[in-house]
Amino acid sequence: MNTRVSSIQIGAGISFATICLAVLPQQPVVAQEAEHEGAIISVQATGSVEVDADHAVLTVGISIQDETPTSAATEMDERLSAITNALVSLGIPRDSLPNQLYQVVPNRDYREGQRIVGYMANSAVRVTIWDMEMLPSVIEAALAAGATDVTNLVFSTSARREAQDEALRRAVSEARRDAEVIAEAAGGRLGSLVEVSTPQSGIVRQAPMERMRVASGPGPEITPRSITVTANVSVRWAFVEN
Repeated sequence: MNTRVSSIQIGAGISFATICLAVLPQQPVVAQEAEHEGAIISVQATGSVEVDADHAVLTVGISIQDETPTSAATEMDERLSAITNALVSLGIPRDSLPNQLYQVVPNRDYREGQRIVGYMANSAVRVTIWDMEMLPSVIEAALAAGATDVTNLVFSTSARREAQDEALRRAVSEARRDAEVIAEAAGGRLGSLVEVSTPQSGIVRQAPMERMRVASGPGPEITPRSITVTANVSVRWAFVEN
């Protein structure tokens, strides 16, 4: 049997679509395809939704070096307690300040046979701020209380599920619109839906923030950012000739 294969491909922004005309094998690898021999229109599309951030998450770090592990750990514990108390005084619940890191490790001089030359104690606290206007004050208070750095500032939203649902709707709508245009251009129309899948989707937006250390001068000015919620879909329809 002679098999004729032709294809049309388009690429426009967030979508990619193909239409293939082929005689499928009698025993296809994917069983679903056996029910739709002939032409298939396959479209990949992305939908996105912009929502306002309603909270921020950051990491407050402490790094101490001293001659003995006990002195390094003691200094770290004192700073950790001072930082926690400072944040609690701003209204952040104490039980919402989990430790992400707590370790005491030796510093070694590898040029002298790994001789121990001191100890380093590290700790980190994850802070979630729901009152966005407090964000600069939280950073300033943590640094003033003994934090050595503040990193990983991320804006987020509690409406992620709703935004994800809307992004999926937009992605499917975008895919169908492209598929209908392709079908019309090829002299036909869309047939029955063959398959829908959702590759990895999610929120990809983080505040660009340099590592903040103890410094003089006014506190940091940080503007809350919007969150981009994305959803990706891959959709296939049967192609029906007019």
